[in-house]
Amino acid sequence: MKKIILIILIQGFFIPTVSALQVEEFLGVSYITGGVGIDEEEQIKEIGKSYTLQVLVAQKHKFLSDVSITIVDAENNLVLETKMNGPYIFINLEPGKYTLNAEGFGESFSRKIKIKVGKQQKQVFSWP
Repeated sequence: MKKIILIILIQGFFIPTVSALQVEEFLGVSYITGGVGIDEEEQIKEIGKSYTLQVLVAQKHKFLSDVSITIVDAENNLVLETKMNGPYIFINLEPGKYTLNAEGFGESFSRKIKIKVGKQQKQVFSWP
């Protein structure tokens, strides 16, 4: 009986984890959000290399989640509106000028950004 239990326990350690990362779309703009835990953080960073915008949200020495992200273009047209499922969001924006807004935990931030061809823009929002 002990051998059977031991085999089951050992096999339990080799069950692959399934990531909740999914590419999503809003008004034709693709994005992926997450990065909770070491494995998912590594995975989203790898996937995100091909995206034009990376956003990280943190508070002192810890990552945050559930931050609302809104992006409008230079003509003030809504481009993206979503809530982050982890500390990272990678977004594929066309080259151009945008306003990036992050809101959560009683704070809101707004930044003007410029997306260039072939270069990833990185933004970090830090809560007090």
